[in-house]
Amino acid sequence: MAKNFIAPGDVLAVVATAPIASGSAQLIGDLLGVAEGNAKVGETVSVIVEGVFAIPKKPALVIAQGVKLYWDAVNGQIDTSDNAAANKWAGWAYEGSGANAATVNVRLLG
Repeated sequence: MAKNFIAPGDVLAVVATAPIASGSAQLIGDLLGVAEGNAKVGETVSVIVEGVFAIPKKPALVIAQGVKLYWDAVNGQIDTSDNAAANKWAGWAYEGSGANAATVNVRLLG
């Protein structure tokens, strides 16, 4: 292994600035991840930034497999639009998701 290796990079240690629930989407700068556990303010929680996760999406939105997805930080949901200033790139749709689905499976790639 290279002598300058630090970590695999698929999990970040993050100090909670608000209560965090396991499985919730977390925006760290411009990077979207999913909390591995619960955390109270000031506690450190592991946030996974690579893999496939079911994440809440914009209601009634139909998403095709492979589409680029964005995190709408204002509304706390996945969107297909990068037009809003607050939206951050999240990943790609791992599978399609219909209008009645509450979530979309997102392939995160930190």
